[in-house]
Amino acid sequence: MNQNNQEVIYVSLNDVPQTTNRKQLVRYFLRGKAYITYSNEACTEIQCKSTANRSITDLHKIVMSRFPKTTFEAVVKIVKQFMEEDKSVILVWCTQINKPVIKFVNNKAANWISGHSKTNYYTKKGVDGYSLKDYEEIMNKL
Repeated sequence: MNQNNQEVIYVSLNDVPQTTNRKQLVRYFLRGKAYITYSNEACTEIQCKSTANRSITDLHKIVMSRFPKTTFEAVVKIVKQFMEEDKSVILVWCTQINKPVIKFVNNKAANWISGHSKTNYYTKKGVDGYSLKDYEEIMNKL
């Protein structure tokens, strides 16, 4: 928990060095490389064993560990920028954790995977309370 009593997810400085801004930090998680995350600042209690795909809600909690005043909307805006800049970064439904995640895939597969998620899971609410449709609506307002 941070000073605002919000849940925070930590990542070791050995895995992800200190960054000067939020976008640099998020970039580490949008390239398909997996990082172990922790539920405590000392990085001794594993929150999630390496997974290459993170939800936007988890990315927000990770960013807040280093930039505590970061809003959820600010992280959504950063993710939107990456999706616009790189068609390999897509928002898809993850059946393993039952919520939308950001995924890095090669350009050829991105359209099919993204389309499949929208066709089958577009309005389904994730365990974090958000659907693909919700994220699309939030991004359209930014």
